[in-house]
Amino acid sequence: MSRAVRLCLIAAAALGIGCGGGPEPREGEEQAAGEAAPAVEQQAPEAGLPVDAEPATDAETDAETDVAAEPAVGRDQALGVARRQVLFEPETELAELAADEEPPVWRVTLRGRRPGGSLFAFEEATVTVDARTGDVLGVEAR
Repeated sequence: MSRAVRLCLIAAAALGIGCGGGPEPREGEEQAAGEAAPAVEQQAPEAGLPVDAEPATDAETDAETDVAAEPAVGRDQALGVARRQVLFEPETELAELAADEEPPVWRVTLRGRRPGGSLFAFEEATVTVDARTGDVLGVEAR
């Protein structure tokens, strides 16, 4: 290992140890100048609501479900997963999100030729990728 790398590791370790803030001041003791203030615990806003408070409106709950319904796996990630499932080099790629299905899926259609294959022999495959987890649900070769 080079000397510069060792020095960087030592410096990082020293900074990590030195930035811990030290022990918390005891009750009744004042905080010394330059020390970080102790963390203040905050209550969640829902915890302070009275028991008979009105429930959330539909608009509020719809906003939360819309965020959860968005796919966690993007188009580029789905294309990368699909490329790893075929033996040929894709020349064309088409990715369509089927968000109305449960679970939502990406249907990625790849078309190309195998390395060393005929110029006229194209292969095509449709890979179904789970839009939430990125798992391959199926591969259909044509």
